[in-house]
Amino acid sequence: MIDFRHIPLGNDFAFSEVMREPAICKHFLELVLGIRIRRLEFVERERDLSDSFFFHGIRLDVYVEDDADSVYDIEMQDSVK
Repeated sequence: MIDFRHIPLGNDFAFSEVMREPAICKHFLELVLGIRIRRLEFVERERDLSDSFFFHGIRLDVYVEDDADSVYDIEMQDSVK
């Protein structure tokens, strides 16, 4: 049995669960970025629907505009270059 409370956000499954629901995604990004989001739009560039803890989850890019007219393209990166 998997204890989902201890899955890191960097896990594909956990990240896709947070990022797939617009209200949760908006709240999460506002907290992380310290901004107020005016517009949030999902942009699907890749399609990977193996929705499981052990496999890659749904890939989402998120387009965000804030109240200061700044634009952000949010995507998951699993390595630092």
